[in-house]
Amino acid sequence: AMKVLPPNLQSDPELGDRFMREIKVQASLVHPNIASLHTALRLDNQLLMVMEFVEGRSLEDALQHGPLPADRALDFISQVLAALSYAHAHGVIHRDIKPANMMVTTTGVVKLMDFGIARMTQEKKLTQTGRTVGSLYYMSPEQIQGVNLDARSDLYSLGVSLYEMVTGRR
Repeated sequence: AMKVLPPNLQSDPELGDRFMREIKVQASLVHPNIASLHTALRLDNQLLMVMEFVEGRSLEDALQHGPLPADRALDFISQVLAALSYAHAHGVIHRDIKPANMMVTTTGVVKLMDFGIARMTQEKKLTQTGRTVGSLYYMSPEQIQGVNLDARSDLYSLGVSLYEMVTGRR
């Protein structure tokens, strides 16, 4: 799968910076429950990432047919927890945990996707004051306020996702 940033990065340097951060984050994470980055390159004034193609469907798509059985939801959540444990141990906070970013392969393996707004804990602040990034329904109160983000914010979002998986609603 390819993720391509449109040409002419000069028109939006913040977008280019965010894409470069995503490349760095993805390159630093190698885990069976995280979609892997194969390569990234710049062609003229265009950036692109070649990612693992995950054959399957997102948990968001699966939830269109109603809630999941509790044992299945817990299996999926435990796989995402393994991915998050690994990412957090490597200083990465995902910041956009939600069913749409969890792909289930045809063999039942969950792959955590889209580290586009992830933050490495040693980085300086990535967003402007008063500007919130993420998916509102899944964001922790701290993330909404833009203060003191750490691994617990991802766990909060995962808890909201689990609730949605077993009840069929947020």
